[in-house]
Amino acid sequence: MTPHPSERQPDDRARLTDVGLGSVARSSKIVRRLPSRFVRNPARLVAALFALAILIGTFLLMLPGMSEDPGSAPFMTALFTSTSAVSVTGLQLVDTGSYWTGTGHVTILVLVQLGGLGILTSTSVAFLVAVRRLGLRGQVVGSVEQEALRSNDFRLAIRTAFVVTLVAEVAIAIGIASRLAAGGTDGGSAVWQGVFHSVSAFNNAGFSLWGDSLARFATDPAMIGMFSAAIVAGGLGVPVWIDLRRSWRRPRRWSLHTKLTLATSTILLLFGAGVITWMEWGNGETIGSESPSTRIMSGIFASITARSAGFSTFDYGFARGETLFVTDALMFAGAGAASTGGGIKVTTLAVLFLIAWAEIRSRGDVEAFGRAVPAAIQRRAIAITVIGATVVLFGGIALLQAAPFDFVSALFVGTSALTTTGLSVGLAPSMPAVAIWTLIAMMFIGRVGLITVMLALALREQPRAYRYPEERPIVG
Repeated sequence: MTPHPSERQPDDRARLTDVGLGSVARSSKIVRRLPSRFVRNPARLVAALFALAILIGTFLLMLPGMSEDPGSAPFMTALFTSTSAVSVTGLQLVDTGSYWTGTGHVTILVLVQLGGLGILTSTSVAFLVAVRRLGLRGQVVGSVEQEALRSNDFRLAIRTAFVVTLVAEVAIAIGIASRLAAGGTDGGSAVWQGVFHSVSAFNNAGFSLWGDSLARFATDPAMIGMFSAAIVAGGLGVPVWIDLRRSWRRPRRWSLHTKLTLATSTILLLFGAGVITWMEWGNGETIGSESPSTRIMSGIFASITARSAGFSTFDYGFARGETLFVTDALMFAGAGAASTGGGIKVTTLAVLFLIAWAEIRSRGDVEAFGRAVPAAIQRRAIAITVIGATVVLFGGIALLQAAPFDFVSALFVGTSALTTTGLSVGLAPSMPAVAIWTLIAMMFIGRVGLITVMLALALREQPRAYRYPEERPIVG
């Protein structure tokens, strides 16, 4: 081993800075009272809270009167629906609108809202616990290079999450309700449907009271536009919201995280819209029988919803294989970090491409917008991508073995579950229990697992004061 005394150990502040959510941990009674095992490993707190919410939701959905059928809903149906709602996925074994009663719909709505807010705040809470554990060295935690979340902004992050969620959901609910009322829906139903679908859309959940999702509005630009706005807003993430609030007129002052999120999201949206519209243009089973303007609108919306929302204007069971493959890629990329969306996150994908571009150009540093990306972030992006791809691989194999899926369908459904998107090519309660359990596990891992992996990679980074001698294997 070759000593490397010049290599300085990064402190805990630097390690947490790389994650992208800054906060300041102040000693609080709540944190002091947390069980020591959670203080030692805050990732456990996130997983435990989500698991508890899923179990409570399952219990509630199994109560008499929650489903239209006599008696109680089956355990597997209730568990699957609760997991899908809390993880804001949107996969469904039964039709939400017809299977569950009004009380069941309210329960699902509450689970989706709690799940969405939990996603937005859980990382900040985990950081509070983590920094409390780190002691004095972690009292001040920075953020990305422009300090998208500055010192003392833990409360600001939580407040922003709640305020943006409330304002966006109320605005979209009013818009949807008004549109429905103008189309002949009675006032009470219009308001309820507006509220339900606004919460579902902003939280990228994909639950709908309409059996055909949004297919009935495929030719309505106003309705599709409102859903698209809600999905995009929910998928940006808390750091971007704070950055835009502070400097929305001065893009030069945006953090690298915000720039990468907005740039990569725009590129993926345009790429997905172009390819999906092109592939499905002549498919009469999906959008091929619509007018040219409607086809283009459906293609754009399909690209937006594939980024973790789960709504659809056509049946993906009739889509071409090429469309499903492109949608797989969009789902895997996901939305912004610290958002209600899933996937590996667009910034992770951006870092991967920046690494490749730097290697092609024989650059020593990975750079973007005049900033260098730290090596720790590069390793983290690779690790998260490899872990996500591995889960999709083994989940897809399990689905192929347990359910009557072909390869394309198994890959599509598995990716949709892991990325908490909610698009599917057909699920039913009659599926084998192994397949249902596999999807439940993938939804939980996709929502909670990637958050905990991110924290674990940040907090378990153990710098060394020495290095082994280098030896280069042949790659490529």
